[in-house]
Amino acid sequence: MWRLVLPFLLFLLGWGVVVDRALARFGLSHPVLDTPAKTTAYGWFLVGIFVVGAVLSYNLAALVYRFTRGAPRNTVHPPAMRRSGGGTAGLLAPYQRIGLILAGGGAKGAYQAGAMRAIWEFLEEHDAIDRVRMVAGTSIGSWNAMFWIAGLVRPPATGGPSAHEAWWSAIRPERILDFDWFVPMMQNHIARSTPWRTAFQQIFRDTPAIHDRLATLLSSRHAPTPAPLNFYLTRSNVEAAVLEFTTNSWGMAELERIDPQTGARVPVFDTSLYHVLDGADPPGAFQELEDAVFASMDIPPVFPLTRMKASGFGTEWFEDGGVIENLPMLFGTQVEHCDLLFVLPLNATFRAPVNHRSIIARLSRVMEARQGVIERNAFKLAYLYNELHQATGKSLVSIFAICPAGRLAVGTVDFHKRREAGAAYRLMYDATAQELKEGFGNLTPQWIRLATVGANGERRRVDEF
Repeated sequence: MWRLVLPFLLFLLGWGVVVDRALARFGLSHPVLDTPAKTTAYGWFLVGIFVVGAVLSYNLAALVYRFTRGAPRNTVHPPAMRRSGGGTAGLLAPYQRIGLILAGGGAKGAYQAGAMRAIWEFLEEHDAIDRVRMVAGTSIGSWNAMFWIAGLVRPPATGGPSAHEAWWSAIRPERILDFDWFVPMMQNHIARSTPWRTAFQQIFRDTPAIHDRLATLLSSRHAPTPAPLNFYLTRSNVEAAVLEFTTNSWGMAELERIDPQTGARVPVFDTSLYHVLDGADPPGAFQELEDAVFASMDIPPVFPLTRMKASGFGTEWFEDGGVIENLPMLFGTQVEHCDLLFVLPLNATFRAPVNHRSIIARLSRVMEARQGVIERNAFKLAYLYNELHQATGKSLVSIFAICPAGRLAVGTVDFHKRREAGAAYRLMYDATAQELKEGFGNLTPQWIRLATVGANGERRRVDEF
């Protein structure tokens, strides 16, 4: 951040010196303030001068930041190949359709990333990694989802950290954003995601082995076989205020439900609410995949609104999927009908110390509580899903859920905490591996539990949904 803050302060100081000398030259440094009107006018004049200087200084500092931040390198390795775990296959034998649900939460995604590695290794140990049928992500969950579907979650056979862990262990502002030009009353954002998009392209598009793996998941409309893994990346339609998503599943149009009013069979999703990537046009599909990820992560008011293809006809404006739904569990239940879901919320624990001094802390607390309520409601809907299916004799879904809790070392906006993010990854990896070992065998669809992980790795279970 010093690349922006230090130049800003220097430019602002320089502006003050220039203005002071200009006022002195024209005899305005000591005006005759003999009436309230003159005093008020002079005060507003100085405020205006300061605002102009602050805007100019910010834009010049943003230019300095852009030219000095450099181009960070990203760790990439071949995608993980299937391993035979040789573990107790019976533990996962009942589950044939497994899904992964990834919440939004900004820099707290470091915790989610560590949990993902533990889950991957657990599935491999029990020879069930090939039974993962779907991944759904919102906001930072969409970014983390890309590493899962690209096979970059587990460390490579050659040793060293995985590309996923390496990315989180190296986070800093210059790796994810450029500070944009700012013109008051003319724009609603302060930065651009250009460096983050560059990382996406280097890792997922320009690395041949990763590109080829992703290409196998992007099929054409008339492909003879469906993709082995479906993904769903959500976003919020700004104008319509509805949740939309991008997927690689052409089967979306065939999904139907019973309309409770008419009894007729109707589509689960209107075609205007989703866009399917067409593997018949690989360059176009990869560009649309990139746009889908960054529309899902379009954090307001940090990044500009994302304009992209909506439902195949025209374009619309989108922002962060977490604005409407932060834990897209419905894709694992109502869409994919999984019998086992690994759910990784990031805001579903509520307790936090009350801050009476900071406006920013208060606003942050409001947002985190709101996101936490949304995530808790997703669990309630999963309960409802199981109750309805049990009444009709359909299969139920078991849920393994784990979430960081307490006073977190990495908060939603803490993309500058590189060391803390690496520690958060390892903390959640160890805690999730232990929870899988001790608690997975007790899963039951009739009683959903959420394991929480404290700052020192202590675990407890929550079930008041």
